[in-house]
Amino acid sequence: MLKSRHLPGIALVAFLIWFVFVMFRPDPCKSDQFRVNLCELYESNIITGTLCPHVCKSKTWKFHHCHVDKTGQISFIEKPSILKLGHQAEQLWHGHSASGLYMTPEEGMNVRAFKKLLKDFLDTRLGSSDHEQIFRRILNVADVNADGKISLSEAKTIWSLIQNNEFLLLLVFQGSHYVSELRGFCGDFYAVEYVLQNSLPVLPPTGINRYWSSLYDIAWHKKVKICIGLLEFTLEAYQHGADGSFYMCDLGEHTIGYTKNYEARVTNLALTFPRKTLHRYVKRHFCNADADCVYTRQCQTTCDRATRRCSADLVRPNLVYVCQIIERYMFPDVPRGVRGELKVLLDRCKSLNIYARDMQLQHSLLLNELKSLLWKQISSDV
Repeated sequence: MLKSRHLPGIALVAFLIWFVFVMFRPDPCKSDQFRVNLCELYESNIITGTLCPHVCKSKTWKFHHCHVDKTGQISFIEKPSILKLGHQAEQLWHGHSASGLYMTPEEGMNVRAFKKLLKDFLDTRLGSSDHEQIFRRILNVADVNADGKISLSEAKTIWSLIQNNEFLLLLVFQGSHYVSELRGFCGDFYAVEYVLQNSLPVLPPTGINRYWSSLYDIAWHKKVKICIGLLEFTLEAYQHGADGSFYMCDLGEHTIGYTKNYEARVTNLALTFPRKTLHRYVKRHFCNADADCVYTRQCQTTCDRATRRCSADLVRPNLVYVCQIIERYMFPDVPRGVRGELKVLLDRCKSLNIYARDMQLQHSLLLNELKSLLWKQISSDV
């Protein structure tokens, strides 16, 4: 048995070992070299951004909490933000040379030509329509120094940023209460709002995983608030004005989170696409059956056997998968008095498909009925 007088010495040795490990271990997130590469571009006036001064002048800028999701997107956590890498910043993170990056637009392109490039890009990505609002939003974000002009470094930066589907969607849905707020950028390295929980902790039916998940469980009325927000965003995506419909092709508990005030947040938009983009992708492929028109489980379309091409309309709307999430997240916590009515609505919702009569009408009715029922739960709880 150790005597107490030995404990201070053991604690000191343990501290020294920990200190040496922290100070001299390899940088797991490669942040030091990434910063050097990024700041060389900034200091050479090739890129710019609201985050660049912080990244390039801070003496303590370093990340140890890096994450690569299943889409391959790299992110870092630095509360109150999550920082993500676009394609060209990712090349820097992997140690590739900066030469050949941030090449568009080329020197000599005038502002009128650049604006034409932007408009053509929006028509390609979002479909031919009136995109004036998002066009102006892009130019406002691009104007980092707020002088009313777009410099070459600002043009290169915003062009590289909007090639990233998630960043473009952050601008499209800017102002939505249910999408993480954009917090700044440097080149196509950008920051979004950090949320309390970046996924919904659905409880497994049994076992130790249920015990650990229960540590993140919250009160019924707070779950209701989160689910109302999820339904509201589903409606926003389904009917987004001039920009048309957006399809959430990676919809699940892992892409839905919430803030400290229990407001729903869509935490990953990387696989959310305009109807136009998804249609352009699926129509490239010949099909013999609907099974040939599957992009993801949440984004499956139908096969037009006459043309042997895939359609642009989802077999099952995103609302079907939202209702599945709500059911897994809320049950078995649903109070007995509302359980039956909610189950009926969710079952109707999960049966929605393109072959049903008046599917569009049923979609609208179910959204409204679900929101109305859930709002009553909050009202009666207050």
